[in-house]
Amino acid sequence: MRKNNFQFTIYNLQFRKQKHVINKKKLQINKYIFIVLLTFLSVCVFAGAGDYGTDSIFAAGTGARPLAMGGAFSALANDSSACFYNPAGLENNEKQQIAFLHYPLLADTLYNSITYSFPILDFGAIGVALYRVSTHNIQAYDSSDFALDEIKYEQYKATIAYAKRVSGRFIIGVGINIISFSMLNVNAYGFGADFGAIYELFDFLSVALTSRNLVNPSLTLQTMEETLPREYIAGIAVKIPVNPINVYIVSDICLPQDANLKIKSGIELSGFDLLSLRAGYDGDALCFGAGINFMGASIDYAYLLNEYFGGLSRFSVAYNFGLTLEEQKIEREKALKEQVKKIIEQEFKKKELAKAKEYFDKAFSLYKSGDYENALSELDRAFEWNEDYADAKQLKELIVKKLVDKYYVKGVEYYNKGEWMNAYENFKNVAEVDVNYKDTKKYLILIDKKIKLTGDLKEYFSKGVELYVNRKYEDALEVFNKALKIAPDNAMIKTYINKTKAQIAKVSGGKKITPEQAEKVKKLYYSGLKSYTDGDLERAIAVWKEAIAINPEDIKILKSIEKAQAELTELKKRGIK
Repeated sequence: MRKNNFQFTIYNLQFRKQKHVINKKKLQINKYIFIVLLTFLSVCVFAGAGDYGTDSIFAAGTGARPLAMGGAFSALANDSSACFYNPAGLENNEKQQIAFLHYPLLADTLYNSITYSFPILDFGAIGVALYRVSTHNIQAYDSSDFALDEIKYEQYKATIAYAKRVSGRFIIGVGINIISFSMLNVNAYGFGADFGAIYELFDFLSVALTSRNLVNPSLTLQTMEETLPREYIAGIAVKIPVNPINVYIVSDICLPQDANLKIKSGIELSGFDLLSLRAGYDGDALCFGAGINFMGASIDYAYLLNEYFGGLSRFSVAYNFGLTLEEQKIEREKALKEQVKKIIEQEFKKKELAKAKEYFDKAFSLYKSGDYENALSELDRAFEWNEDYADAKQLKELIVKKLVDKYYVKGVEYYNKGEWMNAYENFKNVAEVDVNYKDTKKYLILIDKKIKLTGDLKEYFSKGVELYVNRKYEDALEVFNKALKIAPDNAMIKTYINKTKAQIAKVSGGKKITPEQAEKVKKLYYSGLKSYTDGDLERAIAVWKEAIAINPEDIKILKSIEKAQAELTELKKRGIK
């Protein structure tokens, strides 16, 4: 506070708190003007030689870490204490942090603070701080040494700060301060503002400018006004990495409004993200300290060699939590990718339905003309685009029922000729519609006896044929290969494997690819699917295009390419690579 701004009338007054008594002979004060003596005594703790009464009572700041480095923290400020030392430093906080400070002063007076910082992606960083200086149960006496009522003294300061990186290396910040003073029956409030800037010249070197109380808070105390002094600070911070130890060397040049220039300096050695040692000089006294970090929590201690009151200790605890800016970016991109995927999925379902309807219309036309076999082929194409297409399923049931008798007759013919596989296949087609149709069940049992398959081999073969007649060729091939492992020399299973591979190799135009090419396409499809699942859309598209160059009519791969390209385009529009 500014020196000698308060006018006092004459009273002889004594302050006592428990057993501690402060005497001021012949200090006279009007009964209706509150007593500010304690405020000045508290200020003595923070003011340097020659600066008595010129520092704010909140000049002690917040956090034991900065104090142990001599208070030279304007260019290094990278935790929630930046609310006080340089609001621009909030942008350098890696995570959210909440910190508590406890600072016992003389005569049971306490100085406490709580700070909170929150870096927000693409917005900047916010910080909140609350400071409190208090002494209670002060026994007051008049000039005749008669006891008066006990009084209490409290002063609060609240700060709301914001920081923003305006370019790659330049950060600015501002803090809005509200100050409250309460003593006897007098309350006073004031508002002010701080400004700070940090410029990162190199990765290892930062400089800072700070103006504390750039907008001076003024407290109106009855008929008097008290204005807190402005202070200008220029700082520098150098980081020297000496693996596994980081060394920070800091210095601030401070020019208070009504006091002499001060140079503050400090050093911090931190290793293994666990232990820190600190020392500094605040322009008047030496400071020392240490800190321990573990699982996001930290405990810091500072010791100040005060000229008047001896050693003063300060303790602070902090906890870091939440996501770093990089983690926030990753999470945002994940959320956007999921959002884009859902949007594209919805749009693509409409395209799939339209394409499936196109093939359904062809199948329906063939059905009406009696060309049931080709109608089923067109329905298969429709199912490749939309396997849940209800109209196509109903039409397939109608067509298969039309073909049941035809399949049954063929099955009987093949059976009488001893062509067990062809007979089995046709009777399976009938069984898909109605296993009790005529003698279908009997013929299937007879064929099972003829081909002499038992146990798992019989189950695999039966399932494979069932998948084959339903045109699920890739699934059928997988089952037939399991059967072949049980009976490697079974000619019938080998025949079905070759038939299935041939069906897989077919393309719509009647062209064929070799079984080796079909296998390569399959491998490329799953390779691309892995890249797609990992979020590498460009890689997935490139792999699928390699597969489509071999088999241009593979609908599954064409769908995958189209969907991935739509997602990639949408993500790029949103600035995500």
